[in-house]
Amino acid sequence: MAWYLRFAALTVVAGAVLAGIGYVPTRHVANTPGLVAMVAAIAVAMLATLVGLLPPILCMHAEPLKRHNAILLGMAIRLFATMLLTTAVALSGGVAVQPLLLWVAISYMALLFVDTIAVVSLYRQLERKP
Repeated sequence: MAWYLRFAALTVVAGAVLAGIGYVPTRHVANTPGLVAMVAAIAVAMLATLVGLLPPILCMHAEPLKRHNAILLGMAIRLFATMLLTTAVALSGGVAVQPLLLWVAISYMALLFVDTIAVVSLYRQLERKP
C-alpha cells in the first residue's frame, strides 16, 4: 500500500507539472474552454494511471514472470480506462473536444513515461534485495 501511495503522489505531481507547463500555451490557443479541457484530460489520464498501477503494485513480490504479466495487464487496463473515460467526458458536452483529445494524448504519454520509470526502478530494487 505504501508503494501505491508513493506512485499516486508521483502521478499527482506529474499531473500538476503538466498543467503548469500547458497553462500558458493552452490559454493562448484555446482560452478558458481549452483550460477546462486540459484539466479534464489530465484528470482522465491520472485516474487511468492510478487504476493501471494496481496490477504491478499488487504483484510486486511475485515471481518475475508474474510481475511482467502484471505490467502488461496494467498497461491494458490503463489504455481501456483512458479510452472509456475520454469517451465519457467528450460525450458529456461539458468540454471542448479538440483540446481534450490533444491533452489526453499528451498526459497519457507523459504519465506513462513517469510511471514506467517508477515501476521499473521499484522492480530493480526488489531484485537486488536478498
